[in-house]
Amino acid sequence: MHNIFRMSHITTLPSGTPLRRVRPASNVDRRGASGGGAMVGEQKRRRPGGRSARVRESVIDATLKVLADKGLTAFAVAEVVALSQVHETTIYRRWGSREDLIVDALSSAAGLSVQVPDTGSIRSDLDELLNIVSECLGTPTGRLLNHALSFGGDDPRWTRLRDSLWDATLRPIYPITERAVRRGELPVGIEPRMLLETLLAPLQLRALKLSDPLDPQLRIRFIDMILHGAASAVAAEDDPGG
Repeated sequence: MHNIFRMSHITTLPSGTPLRRVRPASNVDRRGASGGGAMVGEQKRRRPGGRSARVRESVIDATLKVLADKGLTAFAVAEVVALSQVHETTIYRRWGSREDLIVDALSSAAGLSVQVPDTGSIRSDLDELLNIVSECLGTPTGRLLNHALSFGGDDPRWTRLRDSLWDATLRPIYPITERAVRRGELPVGIEPRMLLETLLAPLQLRALKLSDPLDPQLRIRFIDMILHGAASAVAAEDDPGG
């Protein structure tokens, strides 16, 4: 948090004795003391992250628009600069690289797109999650996320991007499985990532290749199959000789 008080300036005499000099109050400061217009200036100086938040929002929005228009391979930071009106050096100073900017933008979109359900039951939580994700994949942002997660480039940069994005997409919904373990609906030792990847992968395939979402009855059958398989896998690991 920024210090809103003026700091005294310390200088040192030749003898080594410190001399404290306090900057005299400006006319603006004196007006502020009596309730004048200086408060406006102080409020501007005090707004932590105000401009920074606006810059980030502008750059992230522009990044998503360029990605939707150009795709991953043709994405250019120069176009983000033109759309956001944020200088290129500011973008690289904050995000470091083109790939980190893409990951941040897509991760932000993923976080906004999927709200984690908490219905009190793992079965209905997963059903609601599949419904939310299915609707999300039908939107421009959802199609962009799906393409990025399915992107098959061999360049190590894109592999890192894909891994980072998968992690950013899945980690926020781990609480679904964690709550289920506490309620006794899933066995201790279940791997949240494996269960969620197994759940979401066919949905993504249908959206990407088949343009055919899961209907409600098929969703429930699919969820029951995954939950049964997950429980059986943990039991087999606990009893390798059985």
